Amino acid sequence: MSRFVNFDTHRIELGKSEHGPEYVDLRNDLSALERDHLYGSMMIANISEDAETSRVLRSDNYRMAILSTYLTGWQLFDPAGQLVPYSKEALLRLDEETVSLVVRHIDAFQKGRAEEKKALSGPSEPLPTSISVNDSDGRGENSRTPPPA
Repeated sequence: MSRFVNFDTHRIELGKSEHGPEYVDLRNDLSALERDHLYGSMMIANISEDAETSRVLRSDNYRMAILSTYLTGWQLFDPAGQLVPYSKEALLRLDEETVSLVVRHIDAFQKGRAEEKKALSGPSEPLPTSISVNDSDGRGENSRTPPPA
């Protein structure tokens, strides 16, 4: 088992326009740090009156965060029939129907992958709270007792 995420992509066919086929390419998975960054960009601190802090989802940023993280490229045409290169600026110009369709696909795809991973890994066992690494004398590297005389 690799400790690294494979950056494979898959393509969603959006149909044919009068200028040719249109599609978007999406990442299949994110690394742990990319996922942390994604979740962080979608959350804000919520401080209540009793000074308790929690994190809440910023629904206004959810779709932009998802699209800018998972979307890797596309073939989309502007109204004049010109191919629009993928960029953050162009991403901001997508219409509601396209954004909703792609975000729904990403959500469903990731939910399916999570269920697949869960089924493959079986029931999870709790992680140990401490790990002892033995050194050459078998006492453990964090041992404070002196070596036998």
